[in-house]
Amino acid sequence: MKQFLLLIFSIYSIAQAQVFNWSSEVNSTYDYVSVHAVSPSGEVYASNYTKNPSPAYYGINDIVKYDTAGNQQWQYSIGGNARVENMIFDDGTLYFSGVFRDSLRFNDSLITAASFLDLSFIVSIDSDGSFNWLTTPWATKRLIYNLRFYNQNLYAITLGTSWESGTISKFDLNGDLQNEQSVSGAVSISDFVYDDSNNVYISGYCNTGATFGSLTIPNTGSSYNSFILKTDANFNPIWVDAGPHITFDFESKVYMVDDTLYYFHARKTANTGATPYIFKYTQQGSFVDSVSFMDAWSPPFEHGWTKNNGEDVIILLESQGAAAFNGLPLYFLDKNLSILRADTLRNLYSFYTNLSASDNAICISGKANYGINYNSDTLLSFNGGSGNGIFHFNYDSTTSTPDSNVSVNDISFTESGITVYPNPAEDQISILHEFNESVQLSIYSLSGSEVYKTRITEEKAIVDVSMLPSGCYVIQVNSSEESFIEKLVIH
Repeated sequence: MKQFLLLIFSIYSIAQAQVFNWSSEVNSTYDYVSVHAVSPSGEVYASNYTKNPSPAYYGINDIVKYDTAGNQQWQYSIGGNARVENMIFDDGTLYFSGVFRDSLRFNDSLITAASFLDLSFIVSIDSDGSFNWLTTPWATKRLIYNLRFYNQNLYAITLGTSWESGTISKFDLNGDLQNEQSVSGAVSISDFVYDDSNNVYISGYCNTGATFGSLTIPNTGSSYNSFILKTDANFNPIWVDAGPHITFDFESKVYMVDDTLYYFHARKTANTGATPYIFKYTQQGSFVDSVSFMDAWSPPFEHGWTKNNGEDVIILLESQGAAAFNGLPLYFLDKNLSILRADTLRNLYSFYTNLSASDNAICISGKANYGINYNSDTLLSFNGGSGNGIFHFNYDSTTSTPDSNVSVNDISFTESGITVYPNPAEDQISILHEFNESVQLSIYSLSGSEVYKTRITEEKAIVDVSMLPSGCYVIQVNSSEESFIEKLVIH
């Protein structure tokens, strides 16, 4: 299995710095704000949600567009008892879907449903805010769990009244239902993607006895068995892989780039619950490689893709706080599953944090306690408690090469009190600290195992790391009064 990599940003190490474009505090009267879509040029579409006090099924949603400088362009309000779940942007058109109970108010229209019945809806709006159409495709409870645009059609995953009533469905661009395939048994589908030959790749989870159309989904005998399957354009199954994937995470996700399939999910481990994984497959269903991340119990996570100097970069936001990061880890990986960089979001509530990305921009929204911090930078500050915020940036990999003859006097210490260089490293690292005493240095793998330990008696020390495999590590330096953590990657 591929080792995982992690970057640290000391002054003289390779600097891969994000370029922040804008950040914005959103009115704290909203319960939360969710960024669902970013256009290729970096415009942002968000949903600001306020739950109704009574009846408190769902609430009111304000759909807001921001330009590339963070200026609000227009706002659409959806009333009644509704909640927007998904948004996608394609070729100048915004599509979004959601669920409502009893009533839905949109574009001066009122749609009603039977009491205590949840119905889904899909809406199309032009990028200038002009309304196109609204449809409520089904007469029974169908929560649209995921929405995609492909080859001039809309595709949606639905969740019905139970595990046994989910579907994958195809719509034309007028919102009319064209085709769908259902699942049966204790099964749910959560994500899907398409290739250039109109094949569909679907991920989900199930218990024994689950089927997708005519296909029986294999199960190892353990509950919550995650699977990935391939179908043709009419949803006829071609292959399925389920054996290696026992999961406690119900939101496995897939993405296709350069004829390679990437499968995101959390895999059950014996002692620590579930660990986030990315599995890499060929279109023929052959397993290629994988990478795992920090152990956590049922961690939800967001993912997306952006461009870095023309190359695709995977973005993975682990929406559960990790001790080594003291916050929510945000990873950047290349197509070979090598982690190029790992950042940290702090103060955000994991349940309300959302990530969306395009070729030219990355946008994260969330609810936070007193402010939002990205690594050591404070992006937003909220007075008097929690608030809602959005920040928008580009991924930048501009590199600078450290001066091999730099002396201690030439180096400005980071706020952590220690400096590690070169980073990434190969055989040796130099450790600089500002304590007037010896310190204990430990290096940990991201699973928490201590892989190296020594005592440093000088303010500058050279540490041999040639015995450590390539990958991502955490360095901890302990003085008699303080403890500091930094991150290290070894090629």
